Amino acid sequence: MNEFKATLENYLAGRAELAQLDASLNKALREDPAACQDAAAEIDRLHESGQLSLEACTQLKHSIAMRQSPAPHGSDAARSQADADDGNGGSDLTEAADKSGSPAQSVDTGSMLNGRFVLEKLVGRGGMGLVFKARDLRKEEADDRDPYVAIKILNDVFRRHAESLRTLQRESRKSQRLAHPNIVTVYDFDRDGDTVYMTMEFLDGEPLDRITKSADFEGMRLDEAYPLIEGMSRALSYAHAKGVIHSDFKPGNCFLTSDGGIKVFDFGIARAAKLPDEEPADATRFDAGDLGALTPAYASWEMLQGAEPDPRDDVYGMACVTYELLTGRHPFDMHSAVEARLKKLVPLRVKGLRPSQWRTLEKALAFDRDERCPDVDSFLTGFTERTGRKAWVAAGLAATVLVVAGAALLIPEFLQQRRIESSVAALTSGQDDEIAAALAEYETYDAAMQGSVMQQAGDRLQDYFLGNIASAVDSAR
Repeated sequence: MNEFKATLENYLAGRAELAQLDASLNKALREDPAACQDAAAEIDRLHESGQLSLEACTQLKHSIAMRQSPAPHGSDAARSQADADDGNGGSDLTEAADKSGSPAQSVDTGSMLNGRFVLEKLVGRGGMGLVFKARDLRKEEADDRDPYVAIKILNDVFRRHAESLRTLQRESRKSQRLAHPNIVTVYDFDRDGDTVYMTMEFLDGEPLDRITKSADFEGMRLDEAYPLIEGMSRALSYAHAKGVIHSDFKPGNCFLTSDGGIKVFDFGIARAAKLPDEEPADATRFDAGDLGALTPAYASWEMLQGAEPDPRDDVYGMACVTYELLTGRHPFDMHSAVEARLKKLVPLRVKGLRPSQWRTLEKALAFDRDERCPDVDSFLTGFTERTGRKAWVAAGLAATVLVVAGAALLIPEFLQQRRIESSVAALTSGQDDEIAAALAEYETYDAAMQGSVMQQAGDRLQDYFLGNIASAVDSAR
C-alpha cells in the first residue's frame, strides 16, 4: 500500500489526478486484497475531514467494492476483473462484455443504477444508446441544490464488444480532464451488472440538430451564428491541445443551453490523438469508428478511409456544421465526403460572407486533409477580420447579457418556440400524465410564452377539463 499512500499524498497536494489515484488503489488491492477495509476507512476519514471530495470518495469506494465482490470462481468475468488495466485507472468494465451471451437487463424510467442513480426521464436516443435525466442520491445526501446528472446507457453492440468497452473506458478517463465552459463535463464511466453507462452533467436546452433540422430553419446571419461558431471552435481547440480528437463532430453532438450557450459533448466516445509524452500502453488500440461511432455526412474523407485521427478531421466537421448554420443546408446535401468527391460536388457560396471568410470556409471543406485549415484556431480566425475582432467579441458578450435579461434573441427564440410547440402538443394530447407534466412546465414560462401556449391550446384544454368534470358528475350520480 506504500505506493498508493504516496499517490494519495500527491493527489491531496494537487500533484496527481483522480484517475492516477484510482489506478494506484486498484493495483494495491490486487496485490493485497486484505487491505480493502483499511483503504475504505482511510478514504472515509479523508472525506469526512473535507480533504477528499464526494466524487473522489465515491469513485474510490466503488473500486474497493468491486474488489470485495468476487465474480464466480474460475469464470472469464473473474479473470477479467483480476486483470484490470491499472495503467488507465478505475475498474475494468469488460466483465459485461464477457457475458455477451446473456440478455441485457431492462433499464427504463424508474430504474436505479448502482443504488445511486434514479433514472427519471428519457431525454435522448441515438445510435450508441439512450440518455436519461437521473437523480444522484449521493448529491441529495450532500444537500446539493442540483442533484441531477445525465446518464448515457450504451447499447448492446458495445456491451458485447469487449475491445470497444476497453477503449471507451480509456477515452472516458481522458475526457474527464476536458474542463472547459463549452464542453459537457463527463463524470465517470461505469457499469451495473451488464449495463454500461456514462455519467455527465445535465443541461437544460436541446441539441443543435433540432434547430438545424427544423422545417422553417433557413440559416442565420453570420453575426447571429458567430457566438455559436466561436464556442464550438473553442471547445475543439481546447480538446485538441489535450490530445483528444472528437471524430464525430456534428449538430447532434452540440447542445444549446437555455441561457443561449453552446456545449460540445460525446468526447468520451471519440477517438483520441496520442500526446507526444503518452506511454504506448495508454494509446488507443481500438477505433470507436469501427462500431459506427461516426456520422458519414460530417466525417472527413480520411476518417471514412480508416486513416489515423487528426485535428483536421474535426476542422472538416466544424466546417460542415458552420455551413449548415449559415444556410440551413449541408454543404454536400448530406452526402459523405467520399460520395461528394466521386460526384465532384462543390458547395454553393454562402451569401453574406466576405471573400476572405468564404475562402476560409471553402478551404475547411476540402476533401484532402493537407488542403484544409491546419487547425480549428486558424478556421475561427478566418471568420474574424482584424478590424472586426473586438466587435465580434462584444456582440457575443452582449448577446449573452441580453439572453440572461430575457431579450428575444434568435437562439432563445428557437428554444422558446420548441418548448411552446412541445407544451401545445402535450396539452392537446388528451393524456392525463402528459397534460399534468405540461401544466407544471407551463408554470415556469413567462407571460408571453404562457399567452402563446393558451392561444393555441386553450380551447382544447378547456374541452378536456369540461369533459373530466362531466364524467365526475356522472360518476357521482
